Amino acid sequence: MKLAFIGGGVMGEAMISAVLKNGLAKPQDVAVCELLSERRDYLTSTYKIKALDKPTPVLEGADIAVLAVKPQEFSVAARELSIKSRQTVMSIMAGVTIATIHDALKHDAIVRAI
Repeated sequence: MKLAFIGGGVMGEAMISAVLKNGLAKPQDVAVCELLSERRDYLTSTYKIKALDKPTPVLEGADIAVLAVKPQEFSVAARELSIKSRQTVMSIMAGVTIATIHDALKHDAIVRAI
């Protein structure tokens, strides 16, 4: 299973850490899109995952796209996302409904985990 995280803040990192610690994915199967270069460097060195500043290469080949951006940043982030029909979107954004995510991404396979 390949995972793409959109947002590498505290919540995203908590999920990345748990996924790797529990053997649900290998580091080479996890990627994160994070805008802050210091944070990308930290995530790469700590977890040995791919961390980039653009979502397209992060989403490439992923089975699950985890939306871990701040809720107020979602509308801007959504414009950059190109989710494939075979991908499942998982949101950990508080207060952002499945309907809102669907409207922004034009995608049906969405789950909310918060």
